[in-house]
Amino acid sequence: MTRTMTKRMGVVNQMALAAIVLWAIGLSGAGWAQKEGDASAPNAKQQVLAKQREFKQVAAANPDSPELAAAMRDYETAVTALEDGRPEEALHILNGAIARLSPGAAQKSSAAGDKSSKSGDETSKPSGEQSKSGSEPSKAGSKSSGRADKATWETSLRQFKRLHTAKVEQGQDASAAMNKYGEAEQMGQQGDWVGAQSKINEAIALLQADGSAPAGKSAAGAKRPSGASIGPQVASVVSSAVIAGGPYPNSPFGMHPARSEDTADPYAFALDIGVRFDRLRSYFMWGEIQQDINQRVYVWDAPLKGSIGYDTLMLSVPQGMCVVANISGAPYYNGDSFTPVDTEAYTAFVRAVVERYDGDGVQDMPGLKAPIKYWQVENEPLPGQADYADLLRITATAIKAADPAATVLAAGIVPMMDSRGRFSPDALRIYKKNMIEKMSTAAVDVFDIHYYGNAVGDYRKFKDLYDYYRQALDQQGLSSVKIWVTEMGTYSGAPQGKETEKVMHVPAGASTYQSEALQAADVLKRYVFTLSLGVKKVFLAFGLKEGFENNGNFFDMTGLVFDGRFANDRGNNVPKIAYYTYKMMAEKLADYDMSQIESIAVARKNVSVYKISKANSSEYLYVAWWDWFNEPQGLQGVACRVELPFAGRTAAAITQAVTGLQGQRTTERIPVQDNKIPIQLGQSPVFVERSN
Repeated sequence: MTRTMTKRMGVVNQMALAAIVLWAIGLSGAGWAQKEGDASAPNAKQQVLAKQREFKQVAAANPDSPELAAAMRDYETAVTALEDGRPEEALHILNGAIARLSPGAAQKSSAAGDKSSKSGDETSKPSGEQSKSGSEPSKAGSKSSGRADKATWETSLRQFKRLHTAKVEQGQDASAAMNKYGEAEQMGQQGDWVGAQSKINEAIALLQADGSAPAGKSAAGAKRPSGASIGPQVASVVSSAVIAGGPYPNSPFGMHPARSEDTADPYAFALDIGVRFDRLRSYFMWGEIQQDINQRVYVWDAPLKGSIGYDTLMLSVPQGMCVVANISGAPYYNGDSFTPVDTEAYTAFVRAVVERYDGDGVQDMPGLKAPIKYWQVENEPLPGQADYADLLRITATAIKAADPAATVLAAGIVPMMDSRGRFSPDALRIYKKNMIEKMSTAAVDVFDIHYYGNAVGDYRKFKDLYDYYRQALDQQGLSSVKIWVTEMGTYSGAPQGKETEKVMHVPAGASTYQSEALQAADVLKRYVFTLSLGVKKVFLAFGLKEGFENNGNFFDMTGLVFDGRFANDRGNNVPKIAYYTYKMMAEKLADYDMSQIESIAVARKNVSVYKISKANSSEYLYVAWWDWFNEPQGLQGVACRVELPFAGRTAAAITQAVTGLQGQRTTERIPVQDNKIPIQLGQSPVFVERSN
């Protein structure tokens, strides 16, 4: 995403942020008078303005809260929602922001806010016809007050999220409530709001019940399912910021970015699921490091527009993590070009940055544990920006001069597509002319493609893109240049907005809902299919944890961990099903040679089977799936049967890649018959391995 370059996010020093809050939200009386002083505003807007004032009071009372940075981002999102004419969404976001800082106060205020919102909508009804509020947040788990619809469900869902987040952060087990929530979500997807409301009420009642079991056990004392870990508990799974045996330069498992900003250990989630490459969110910007272009003075750790500095960021990266960093000449370019205003000063800046973080023992950053050995030059140039190739050459030369062992990535390119989701042939040709035909092996080691889409088959379209650029590189004598995908992914939930319409190629207002299970299945498909073509590394994006612009668009919902915002979200720092699928994939494939993936032909349409072998070994496994969504309507819910060759083995273990809500895995042992293994494929991909 091009806008990634201008985003500098990080953990904000709490004392500094407290001062920012007191100034920015105008507790002294200035700065917010216009937003709050409109006496002619409609009732809904007045409710939001009142909620803004409540947030200010809670923020001022909690200046040391670890949630302050996240709450302020919520507040800013709410202001934007109000300005865009979406007061109900703003009210919901503000309730969530207050909940981050003071859960007890938020529950009371949410109850009042939900009731007042209802009454404001119904003032035109005759006496005796006013609707009931549908749920009583202060008495969750009680019977519905006679109304069961989507609005009531969403009110209860907000309360469930608050209670669940609080329970998990206290180290208590919430698995029983999560199971009830899963049942409720399924009923809601089927339009059964009465059943959904009943189940969510049961889930809330479980969360409010006294005597909850300690973390790791259910109320009956049973152990948590294998591989399961929720939210902040992940930090206790990874006790050391060191990847054993790392770094792993041949691993294909990357994330952009792998760092989660508002957790106690920003890399706990990444280490837990086996991420080995982190493409950083913060770009190394010329203007941030050399703040006066006329002076050769480099500032390495100044906060980046309220975020942490580069040195602080690099100190947080675990030892053994491979780091990919983008380097940019902004803002010292000539106009909208990629031509530096001073080429000599720019190359000196590049050499200085690379030298500081290359880990060679010369002029290194003190305390550096994870050196940067992979540098990407800028991000997503437009097809017509012909001067990018010159910037790539200049930058690559400077990088290699400072660190001959560094790997240089060209900027990721974005496939331009028409309204029907087809690749633009003109854009392909222009990228080829302006980038590939001007490249040399001395300037670039990796060609990068960014590719997103839906979870119902878009992953297969990538083959046309890969084949075109692989052929173009080979024709240019660049056969040694590898292809990576440092941004790839899809989402769960129902994102909206122009960004979503653009990526998904859907009209405004169209349904965009995708379940967690669909996203999880797509994660494995995208990795295995893309790597089978010859791509060397895949980075899921955007973000291991949800959140990009926090306005509910496509990129806000692509993460593997919820951020507590918007509908279909199970609470801040709660892993999605796709989180556990990624973890299973990284575990099972860690010892296999992902550069040699063999596609196995099967007679059944819409079925894909890939054989992956261990290096220098006869051991192998299969990854298989059925694209059931491509079948005729009547066959989509019917299991698909295939047989796979499995000579020299007596039994196979078949594991469903799509887990339960908390990572529960399902494995079945099947005997081999006539050197073949029969398997049933449903909506989840499967791993087929030798059974011990």
